[in-house]
Amino acid sequence: FFYVNKHGTIYIIKLIVRMISMPYSVELLFDEETENKVYGIWDELYNKGLSEYMKVSGSKPHVTLAIYKTVDYPTFESRVEHFFKGSESFKVNFCSIGVFLGESTTVFYQPVVDDNLISVNRNFFNAFRDYDDKAWDYYKPGNWIPHMTMSLGTNFEKGMDIIRLLGASFTPFEATVEGVVIVKFRPVHHMLQIDLKQEEGGYNENTCD
Repeated sequence: FFYVNKHGTIYIIKLIVRMISMPYSVELLFDEETENKVYGIWDELYNKGLSEYMKVSGSKPHVTLAIYKTVDYPTFESRVEHFFKGSESFKVNFCSIGVFLGESTTVFYQPVVDDNLISVNRNFFNAFRDYDDKAWDYYKPGNWIPHMTMSLGTNFEKGMDIIRLLGASFTPFEATVEGVVIVKFRPVHHMLQIDLKQEEGGYNENTCD
């Protein structure tokens, strides 16, 4: 296996190192109606040549709760599963379109940052304090801007085109967080999905008004 040739050996070693050092994210997943809505947008952006990553990556519509440079797997998986055991689904309102600017542009739907989102983020990081040195700072309590990515890795001009396209038809909508998934990336590998208990009643006072 390691003796094909010198260059092949180097390539294989680099590939193994890359796979070992891939980051892990913990992501909130949504109801089927919301998923289909977002998949439709990813398809449209892809077909118009504006953004392809979300369409081809294998990602699911999500809001990322935390990202770690590396974790102790599968112990990490067991701890995440224990943390969410018995947790109920909850509703989130997406009321605006946002953008992250930098070397590349990310366009996203932004939810109302309510008590549910704040508490799940804070409580998760409290439970995983031993991983603080491996956590991406952007997702830590006080820094976290929850978002559902619509496009990723475009230039500024395409980012503005995407905002105009989405803005022309955007209306605020309610979604339900129905699950959690651990993702190893990139490329995207869904490692463990946890279904949350269905909430009773379903009233959500945190509207976009």
